[in-house]
Amino acid sequence: MKPVLPQGTRAEKVAFARELFRQQQLGLTKIKMARTKRRWVAGGLAVIMAMTIAGQLAVGLGILPESKTVGILWALFAVQVAFFVVLLYAVGNLTQLDAVLDERERAQRDHAMAMAYRILLVVIAVAAVGVTIAGTLHALPVPTAQVGLNAYVADLIWFVASLPLVLMAWTLPDPERDP
Repeated sequence: MKPVLPQGTRAEKVAFARELFRQQQLGLTKIKMARTKRRWVAGGLAVIMAMTIAGQLAVGLGILPESKTVGILWALFAVQVAFFVVLLYAVGNLTQLDAVLDERERAQRDHAMAMAYRILLVVIAVAAVGVTIAGTLHALPVPTAQVGLNAYVADLIWFVASLPLVLMAWTLPDPERDP
């Protein structure tokens, strides 16, 4: 049945049109990729992030030459950004504000955020233990001119920002097929 615009004030008509638009948007599939593809992209992002951190640590420890590794690290960062954009597309509008999402979508997003910060707690605890052990063994990486402390902090911020998105992409079900 086709919706009929109600008679009344302009505000009532605008409210009706907004609610109609929202109902039509809720009927559309917001998740664009299949679950297996999203998991490949999420896994790829995790591997690239690990490679970037390992490269920075190798430069800081003097294992790899600084002059050749910095270009590779920038290339890995570009790949990370590409994976991140694909994941943003893959989860649809689950990264939007509360006003845009319905209750089910908010629950999915909030669950991914809670899981992400539990994982983050474990990662930071393991990193703190690792830094403590490396400090006692005098094996801490030394910040260099090209890969300084800012690079390590940027990696941590990038990890914190992308972890909920990766978990959403990993745990969401396959999209329903459009009729």
